[in-house]
Amino acid sequence: MVKIIPLPTVTSDGVTGTQFIEIWKEKNKKTFFYQSVEDMLMSKSFNKNLTKEVIYNPVIVDYRDFPKEKRFFSKIIKEAIDFGCVEPPVELATILRLKLTNKEIKKLGFDWLIPVHKPLVVSNKKLRFIIDSREKEFPFDTFGVDNLPSSDTGLIFLLPVKNKK
Repeated sequence: MVKIIPLPTVTSDGVTGTQFIEIWKEKNKKTFFYQSVEDMLMSKSFNKNLTKEVIYNPVIVDYRDFPKEKRFFSKIIKEAIDFGCVEPPVELATILRLKLTNKEIKKLGFDWLIPVHKPLVVSNKKLRFIIDSREKEFPFDTFGVDNLPSSDTGLIFLLPVKNKK
């Protein structure tokens, strides 16, 4: 059974990778970006499908709730999707990173949050963003799709937005 932890509803704002870097640097004067993160933010794959005013209902699927034999990224993704979660767009990584503070992420019980967006291919590697709450100097690291998350990792999916009738 998938246990989900709701996050605040967020709305897309069309912020490009370049704009995100500028905003983050303005908020955090001592910041730096790993080259792989900067490459992802500047990639056409990140910037081509940005949206504005789309409402997202992000949730965390807790990696720790799965027995060790099911702690494979692909199995957790399948189980979350079977439960009714959907993969988020890549832009959700930057939207959430600007919304959630490191303190808020830690309060949820995690050091790492991985938005389970479709991987971006950068330098011939398939990568996802990983939100790192341990360091204030950098907003993200990258996560290879074949890696296994550590036990203090939450995986971010979306719940479908229910239309009001």
